[in-house]
Amino acid sequence: VTSTPADALHMPKEQTWVSLTAAGKLARSFEAAPPKVNAEAKDPPRALLESTTDQIVYLFAADGMGATVPVHQLPQANDPAEGQDFGGLTAFKEGQPVAAVLTLPPTLEDGYLFFATTGGEVKRLRTADLPGMTAHAFKVMDIEAGDALGWVLYTSGSDEIVLGTRNGQAVRFDEMDVRAMGRQAHGVRGADLRDDDAVVDMIV
Repeated sequence: VTSTPADALHMPKEQTWVSLTAAGKLARSFEAAPPKVNAEAKDPPRALLESTTDQIVYLFAADGMGATVPVHQLPQANDPAEGQDFGGLTAFKEGQPVAAVLTLPPTLEDGYLFFATTGGEVKRLRTADLPGMTAHAFKVMDIEAGDALGWVLYTSGSDEIVLGTRNGQAVRFDEMDVRAMGRQAHGVRGADLRDDDAVVDMIV
């Protein structure tokens, strides 16, 4: 089941914050202000995203698969740890390694998603190529054996990307150097890794 632009027009738009905890609990806040996080929390949030209730949460797994859930369907909680496991809200299984989470408007057609793996592969995907709200998991990047998707960020089409590695190296390049590809495609080489090095971070 996929959403249509008409669906988005009838969805109430309220400010909220979406959280994903280290243990995989998804929730949204009751208020427009971000939830308070205790430094001693046993299950702290690994992601806090400012969003609205008419948007879609996109989860991306380490194996290159994606899954969605509407923001308005997330359980509301004052403490992110009181959320619901993403396995009960999306097409992903409980405990599946999640690499990244984003919230995007259901009708977004401008811009790109930029992907990077720990092995140094990168890929650029048009947001218009995303499936929208769907009950099924879908591929966003073909990941090679021994590699894992690590980061997914939104880009405007005219941004620069920086990859940092475990051995203290960095590479910076224009996102336009990476041509946009379809959801089923492999990535291309973004960082020339040597020995036991690996990508440990990506920023736009």
